[in-house]
Amino acid sequence: KLYGGQQLTFNGDVAFNGTMVFQQWSNLNLYGSISVDSSVTWIQGGHTYLQGSGNNIMNMNGHTFGANVYIKAPGATWTLQSEMVMNNNRECYWENGTIVSNGHQMNFGRRLYAWYNSSNNNMTLDLSGTDSVWVDYRWEVYPNQYMNVINAENTAIIMDEYNAGDHMYFRGGVHRYGDLVMKHMATNSTHTMYVDYQDTLNNVTIYGADRQNFYIANSNAQMNNVSASWGNTNYNGTPYFQLYPKSVNNVSVVNPSNRATFRAAHTNATWNKVTLGSNISLDLYLSLIHISEPTRRRGI
Repeated sequence: KLYGGQQLTFNGDVAFNGTMVFQQWSNLNLYGSISVDSSVTWIQGGHTYLQGSGNNIMNMNGHTFGANVYIKAPGATWTLQSEMVMNNNRECYWENGTIVSNGHQMNFGRRLYAWYNSSNNNMTLDLSGTDSVWVDYRWEVYPNQYMNVINAENTAIIMDEYNAGDHMYFRGGVHRYGDLVMKHMATNSTHTMYVDYQDTLNNVTIYGADRQNFYIANSNAQMNNVSASWGNTNYNGTPYFQLYPKSVNNVSVVNPSNRATFRAAHTNATWNKVTLGSNISLDLYLSLIHISEPTRRRGI
């Protein structure tokens, strides 16, 4: 049994095996590989710091990092042998270093934060072979593709089931991603869901359970299909969906039970088709929009 509140530092590879109990409430500093057998009782209350250098593996075998994870390892790589999962109430701070998902799924908890603007900070996230990763309400990668490298063009970013009083952000750092799903499940909420910067995304799905606003802000972002909808609630006020990108294939905006406003907000956008629900008003917000197919309304 490994129990206590003292900080633990492993200067090399470490493996936890058998029926041991790992119960720690202070920081865990890792300078090499980590492997935790599925039979281990893993109770972690302290933060984890990935440091060191060289090529390493990470095999958590279904165990969850119990607090924040800090990746501060220039020149180091961790290749996953199983899923990497963080506690939903915790966050990942990524200053530098590389993680290779190796086809395994990842859950970054509440927030992935790589918002560092310095030549000393760089991160590489290789999601080749991974179909989806999760983060609760904020994905924030500083928009410098020379310092921050993300290989995720076939990976969906899932930000769903967020149920608290705050805004949601996807700031992809000017990279290519697969689908993006954002769901704000809080009721009695007027918070905004932001998709910033000129990332390339496949299909974007945004959902607000109440009267959240949607804001896709960068005109140079590229998207295939964009779908926005609200839940079956009744409220005062009119939420809006403001769409800036000039390159979008199809746009669909529906609100089954109340009104909302769709703001087309680029001066010279070319979209293929726009479908608006019967409760959606259209606001050409200083815009000149070229639509290949006529705008269609449907009663929903």
